[in-house]
Amino acid sequence: MNAKEKLLNAFFELLSIKEFNDISVSELCVVAKVHRTTFYAYYDNTFELLLDAKDQALKGLDEEFKDIPHNDNFDYLSLDVVTKYINFVKKYPNLFKAYLKNTDILEGDVSFNEILNKHFIPEAMKHGYQDEHKIILANIFFIRGVIGLVLYWLDNGCKESPETIASTVVGFGRKSVD
Repeated sequence: MNAKEKLLNAFFELLSIKEFNDISVSELCVVAKVHRTTFYAYYDNTFELLLDAKDQALKGLDEEFKDIPHNDNFDYLSLDVVTKYINFVKKYPNLFKAYLKNTDILEGDVSFNEILNKHFIPEAMKHGYQDEHKIILANIFFIRGVIGLVLYWLDNGCKESPETIASTVVGFGRKSVD
């Protein structure tokens, strides 16, 4: 295992027991058994590590969707699909809490724009919505609402079932944007 893998593993280990803002570079290096200079060879700060960890975790999401064809009929807001996403978030609660609470800092993360341009805009246009700017505004409003809902759920110990959260998201997503 290389040093970067050790840092990521240590980060996931620490996130399983504490909040992101409580993890220091020093503690991370002790757990990873690497020197601080090694950390800074890969990352400028813990936010960069957070992005890397999020990307690493999302690789596992592909496994969740391997049996669902991503064709023109794929429905990003079906209860089954959204439930898979919510269950995945539940596997990494502190990672997603940290990521979602720091979206203002992590605006450089292109994943939202990729999802918007690759999936949400074409999906909305398939359903008859033609004003791209209005689609973008509606999706920003929707995504921020979903972020708030998921953060509330994570902060309160995931008391509601993933299916309950997913059905709430699907209910919001099915409302008209006209």
